[in-house]
Amino acid sequence: MTPIYRKFCLAAVAVVCLLGATPGFAADKRITVNTGDTFVVSWREGWTVGTAPPEAPDGTLVFHGGDSKKWRVVVAPLPPHPTLTGDIGNLRIYLRTMARAMENGGVEVEQEQKSFDGTQARGFYVKAHDPNPKAHAKKKDDPYSDGYTGAVSLNAKPYLFEVTWNPGSEADANAAFAALKTLRKL
Repeated sequence: MTPIYRKFCLAAVAVVCLLGATPGFAADKRITVNTGDTFVVSWREGWTVGTAPPEAPDGTLVFHGGDSKKWRVVVAPLPPHPTLTGDIGNLRIYLRTMARAMENGGVEVEQEQKSFDGTQARGFYVKAHDPNPKAHAKKKDDPYSDGYTGAVSLNAKPYLFEVTWNPGSEADANAAFAALKTLRKL
């Protein structure tokens, strides 16, 4: 390797390290929910395991940054039922139904279902924007203006998720969305 090429390579490595080209996940975090199920997700320092929103089903996983009003991730299982399976067709139907309900409630939803390809979780999601989040927050839940809503299969069981954020927190929410793709159930 020529000296100038070696210097260029070392400089490129230094820039990558300084700019933080890696996602910045500290380690995997094990989270046990109230049903006894344990999930593992890539975790960043400063994130917190949260409490489920009102009326969330048992087994709901929640995490957020230091201030839960900026962004939040919620993953909830669908209740056991013979027709509520985690196959691809059902996931698309669940997501389409959720998107229609959001639209009927005044939330703007992107029409295209995007593929969610995680470590174990597979499914689909849409991006949504709520122009009036305070009017749509349920009970004591926090209002969020933007989010990803999706349906995934994790170990053949269907789950619904949302990654929600308020203005100024999209980058943190996108990091949480990337971490959600590492979600595994033990």
